[in-house]
Amino acid sequence: MHTKEKPTMAVVGDNGNGKESVNTNIAQNDIENLLETSFNKNDYSRIVGLIRQEPTEVFRNKYIRVLCEKLGLGFGDVLRDIENQKPKTEQKKLSEKLRSFEDIIDSEDIETKYVINKLLPENFIMLLAGRRGTKKSLIALRMAIDIVRGDSFLTENWRTTATEVVYIDLENSIKLIKKRLRLLAYHYAYNLKFLLRQDILSIDIEKQIEELKELVKDKVVIIDTLSKIHRRDENSNPHMTIIMEHLINLAQTEAKALILLHHKGKGLGDLGSRGATAIEDNADVVIEIIPDKNYVNFKCTKHRDCKEEDISRLLEINFTDEEIQIKDVSDQEFNIFFQHLKDEYNKDESIFSTQSRIVETMKPYGYSRETVIDLLSEACDYELLKRTKGENNSTRYCFN
Repeated sequence: MHTKEKPTMAVVGDNGNGKESVNTNIAQNDIENLLETSFNKNDYSRIVGLIRQEPTEVFRNKYIRVLCEKLGLGFGDVLRDIENQKPKTEQKKLSEKLRSFEDIIDSEDIETKYVINKLLPENFIMLLAGRRGTKKSLIALRMAIDIVRGDSFLTENWRTTATEVVYIDLENSIKLIKKRLRLLAYHYAYNLKFLLRQDILSIDIEKQIEELKELVKDKVVIIDTLSKIHRRDENSNPHMTIIMEHLINLAQTEAKALILLHHKGKGLGDLGSRGATAIEDNADVVIEIIPDKNYVNFKCTKHRDCKEEDISRLLEINFTDEEIQIKDVSDQEFNIFFQHLKDEYNKDESIFSTQSRIVETMKPYGYSRETVIDLLSEACDYELLKRTKGENNSTRYCFN
């Protein structure tokens, strides 16, 4: 039977004179031998690797079609596996990735960059968990608006770095989102983009990972809710570990940060989100949204970068026909003090003022010397003020 001659395969060898030569048809023969015999999925990676070396598109596509027919696979899926497979020479062994004690000690200190100062570092995953009706989506939307504007979120010390935000909302209607935006956004929130359930009912992160990588590049991404972006068993630790690994990869290599909204189940008490523990285990920041009479407790139960108690806040949410107000009422004394301080020094915010002068300035507001010193120290901890030494070793402050 006459067969069409195929181009030779470039398998490099040594022809004896020090120059590289080509050994023909080795890879092609291997592929055809495998494809002509009965094989199973255990041979898949080997065949994909061999097809990947085929330089001619016509024969490469022919081999892919045969492989798809024998294993019941999609052409696009096999093609993607071929494109993503790296040669073994590019893959480091685990033993080659070991770091010594000296490597760690001598490594350069990397400054933490924040999307929200002290609350959300770059490349972190934040989990906002709470029962239905606890205003999770409202708080997340407030966060999104503040981030795109570069405004402080809830409190002065949670300053944001202006960043584009993609809000994937697969729970709420466009009518409700429009109403909330009108009440929350006093000015237009440019660089805030939405992917809504009216446009896409759900996402499968495992099948659409490449699309998501393109979508989230260099952006803060808010997902409402976690259960809408996968097809796995939410109560299975192995299943949810796979999903969280995909999200960790997105957060660390593509997005600025991820914020995941997640429902709590009934009967779990004040704390604890529903589903597998792998969800919280793989998040960097976990915030529980808990109703507290007329307030909402923004309670941090996990933070890889600071103490949980430094993050937890008490919020007051007020609805009117004209606006929605979300206020931080956990540090009212400090917020009032700092506002007075800004009012007194707003003519020249670069001024360096002595501690004694600030004490005298704040006396008319009813602050004692000890209270002023404590609040100044707190403002320095929040990095709102900078402390320095002046003449005669006197302590001076300026706005940071």
